[in-house]
Amino acid sequence: PFEGMPFQQMMNIPCELSLRRTAFGLRLARRPVAEIERLRGRRHVAAPGPLGASGNPLPELRTACFDLRADIEVGTATALVWRVSGNVLVLDVSRQRLIAGKAIIPVPLCEGRARLRLLADRCLLECFADDGLVYGAVPLLPAVGNAAGNGVTACGGEARIRELVADELVSAWMPGVSGQGAGR
Repeated sequence: PFEGMPFQQMMNIPCELSLRRTAFGLRLARRPVAEIERLRGRRHVAAPGPLGASGNPLPELRTACFDLRADIEVGTATALVWRVSGNVLVLDVSRQRLIAGKAIIPVPLCEGRARLRLLADRCLLECFADDGLVYGAVPLLPAVGNAAGNGVTACGGEARIRELVADELVSAWMPGVSGQGAGR
């Protein structure tokens, strides 16, 4: 579905691995490398407050590449529905899992809050939850027509945004380097 792209496979965002102490002993945690900070472009910040079934708290986030951090109290909502570049992901609150097509990523709630970091590239969405203890990657199919927007809504009740910040990401390629046989 990515006609004309100069690749057959893909690489994930580089991550730093660490060990964290948990109630179950030491566990491996994964976080995007700090160098991602150098790729930040325009910032989008949603105001804290209610999140319902209508509206979009990030209406101007229309890019395919972004780094989003969310802290949402799920409240009475049964699901949080994320739209990412025309793709739909559903956070099932009662089962504490993010569903995207055939992919299911556990997203444990902490004190009734969903805390996620979503890194989107043109064809891949990477999800980090539980402070790096949970990771999952989901392919993003190209958006058709005008469906390329990004946002989140609550279904079955009301949730509350504590923090919702998204930074557009600029290309990591050096100016003038196309990535097609660049000899690197």
